[in-house]
Amino acid sequence: MSRLTIEISKEEHRRIKTLAAMQGQTIKDFVMSRVFENEPVEDEDWQAFKKLLLDRIHDAENNESSHKSIKEIVREEVLLKE
Repeated sequence: MSRLTIEISKEEHRRIKTLAAMQGQTIKDFVMSRVFENEPVEDEDWQAFKKLLLDRIHDAENNESSHKSIKEIVREEVLLKE
C-alpha cells in the first residue's frame, strides 16, 4: 500500500476533520470519497456484485445452492465480463 502526504494549513486540517466527523467518517475515508465521488464505473461494478450476491442468497434460500467455492464463482463472473 502506498502513502500520500500533502501539506495543508491547520485551518484546512480542522475543516476536513470536522466535515469527516459530521459524516461519521475518518479523514481518510472522507477524502477518498470526495476524490472518487464521480467514479461511476466502480459504482456500477459494486451494484453488479451486490446483485450477484443477492441472486446467490436467493438461490441458496430456495435450496438451489451451488457446490462451487466463492473463488470459482468470482472467477466465472470475472471471466464472463472480460
